[in-house]
Amino acid sequence: MLAVGIIIMCLIVAGVGFVSKLKVKSASDFVVASRSSNSVMVSGALLCSLVGSSSTVGTAEAAFKYGMTAWWQTLGSGIGTIIMAYLIAGFFYRKSEKDGTATIPQFLVHTYGQKLRILVALFGAGAVFLSTISQTKGFAALVSSMLPGVSINMACGLCIIMVLFFIVFGGIFGTSYGGLIKMGAMYIGLIAATVVAINLSGGYGAMVATSDSLFGAEGWHWRNLFSRGILNDSGTAISYFLGITCTQSYIQATLSAKDIKAARNGSILAGLICIPVGLLAIAVGLYMKASFPDMTPSQVLPQFILMKFSPLAAGLIIGALLLNILGSSAGLTLGLVTNIVRDVVAKLRKKEFSDKQMLLALRIGVFLSCCLNAFFAMTNAGVLIQSLVSFSQNIRVCTNFVPMMFAIYYKGTKTHEAGFAAVLVGPIISILWKILGTPLNVNSIIVGVIAALIAFIIANAIFKKIIVWSKTDILMNECGAEALTA
Repeated sequence: MLAVGIIIMCLIVAGVGFVSKLKVKSASDFVVASRSSNSVMVSGALLCSLVGSSSTVGTAEAAFKYGMTAWWQTLGSGIGTIIMAYLIAGFFYRKSEKDGTATIPQFLVHTYGQKLRILVALFGAGAVFLSTISQTKGFAALVSSMLPGVSINMACGLCIIMVLFFIVFGGIFGTSYGGLIKMGAMYIGLIAATVVAINLSGGYGAMVATSDSLFGAEGWHWRNLFSRGILNDSGTAISYFLGITCTQSYIQATLSAKDIKAARNGSILAGLICIPVGLLAIAVGLYMKASFPDMTPSQVLPQFILMKFSPLAAGLIIGALLLNILGSSAGLTLGLVTNIVRDVVAKLRKKEFSDKQMLLALRIGVFLSCCLNAFFAMTNAGVLIQSLVSFSQNIRVCTNFVPMMFAIYYKGTKTHEAGFAAVLVGPIISILWKILGTPLNVNSIIVGVIAALIAFIIANAIFKKIIVWSKTDILMNECGAEALTA
């Protein structure tokens, strides 16, 4: 009976892919739905990427280990989406309407020149790729729990095949429809699991008292959102607040809207739906901490479902979680492939793509990205699911946030060199800080953003002076030439 969940999931994914394919007639349809989505469809496309394995399996895992600080995944993402609605969505939408801009690198090029384009695309796509690997790992953990005879490699392969069905045919339409379907199914499953977990704990009060005792014995308070250290967890919060505004998949979802109002309302709706998801997964993590303290953390949510529900119900709930993970992986993959094809491949290609060639290139890019994802996901499968996503957010923010904010809100002179310096220094410093083991327990995003800001300010000041000197020299030479002529 457990297999029923997978069968239903496969049928849903195949149906979404088929229906979506009927709507795709051009590259614009594939990438931004030819700007025809209403606010509900925009929220579906956003939620497709926003809520994945780290929001469910990963959050229950982190709650089992650390308590309420696990909420930052969905709390931060939800708040970040609402921030994007007010600070970013309208500006990008107007820019896209004006000149067809569809990616973050294309937007930054208008301010900082073409040299920045490939660098931004590669950093951004590489960071998002980390997130897609984490989704595949989460999928594999669920499938291997539900069907012990299925190996990690087989489960990863199944995940990639389903992701291809999701988007290789339908593009943004597939993520919009899939996002709406997966959120409905996932919410039903998680609410059922939360109710059961609280009842088995003897009620909410008993769950709180037990958690106080367990985590207190380990040296921290589980209800503290900053239990891993203020500078560490505040960095995690910042990475989700700002990471949404700096990620191609989320910007792309808002660009599919029929107008600015639909883009903003869709973003707000997605944020409000996203925030409570983490609390539901945390309740399960706390119950399992009290009942099975020696369990492997990544297995907390799937094992709870298998133990506490009938085979048919467990299959349906895990099937909903699998659908949720697939949708997130599909949405992120679409964004990173759009970056690579439009901002790297199209830039390096001497001849411009026709619309049909661009659509084909995007679909081939999705296929290749999924194959590479499967290769990496089949290695080192024991990595903590949520840590990959958090670090991925850090790289995106450290690459894009500083030059984006200056481009949008700073009206003074912005040199090309300043943008290049911020894009290069921010992510490199963040990565080095992570490699060094996060000294002083300061999250790498804090160090990376500060480094990017300093690099931008210094480079901008230096090269503004060089520009002034160059203009002065030219003017003096012209005046000298005129004097000689006279």
